[in-house]
Amino acid sequence: MFSEAGFGTFTFVFEFYNSGDFTNIIDPSEYPVKVELGQMLYMGISVKSSLNNIKLFVNTCRSTPHDDPNDSIYYDIISNGCVKDDSVKIFPTNQTQFNFGLEAYSFIGGYQQVFITCSVILCEADSPDTRCSQGCIESSNIPNIPSRKRRSLSLESQKHFISQGPLYLAGKTQYNNNLGQNLSLNTLVLAVAFIVAVAIFAGALVYKAKMSKVVRYESLPSSGF
Repeated sequence: MFSEAGFGTFTFVFEFYNSGDFTNIIDPSEYPVKVELGQMLYMGISVKSSLNNIKLFVNTCRSTPHDDPNDSIYYDIISNGCVKDDSVKIFPTNQTQFNFGLEAYSFIGGYQQVFITCSVILCEADSPDTRCSQGCIESSNIPNIPSRKRRSLSLESQKHFISQGPLYLAGKTQYNNNLGQNLSLNTLVLAVAFIVAVAIFAGALVYKAKMSKVVRYESLPSSGF
C-alpha cells in the first residue's frame, strides 16, 4: 500500500495463477511454488485505487535468488518496458491490470529458489507526457527520454518495487533430500569415530590409573640387614 500526492492511497497486488485464464490464484499455502523446466508460469500485477483515470505500467521484472530488488544476481524478464525473454507472453487486460506468462527457465534451476521482482509506476491515463505512455524504450535510447523532472508529479507516481515467490525447480527437493541423507551419513560416521576415540582415551586413562597403584619392590643392598 502506498500514498502519493495526486494519487491518494493505492495498493499493488502481485499474484501467481494456476492457468492462462487468470481466474484462480495459487494459494499462499502452496508457496514455495514447484515448477517444471519449460512449464508456463502465469503472473498478474494489478493496482487497487479509488481513482478511475489511472494506468499501471510495469517498467522492469527480473528473477533473483533473494527477495531483494537490488540483488546483484538477476535474470531480466522485462527491462525498461521491453520484453527480454523470448518465452514471455503478454495477455491483453485493462489499464490497471498487467497479466503475463513465461516458461520456467534454467535460471530457476541454478538456485535453491528464486523470486520475481518488478518495478511498477502509476500514471494518469491518457496523458502523453508520462513513462506509461512511452512504453518500451531500449537502453540505447534512454538518454533521449525527456527529463523526469520536467513532468508534473501529479501525472506519474514514483517507481515502486513489488515481488512474489519463491519458486523452485522440481527435482531440487530430491536433490536436497539426497544431500541431506549424505550429510546425515557423514555425521553418523563422524559421531561413531568420535565415540571410539573417546572410548580409547578413557581406556588409556583407566589403564594408567591402575598401573599407578601397582607396588614396586626393589632389592635392598646387603648392608641394610
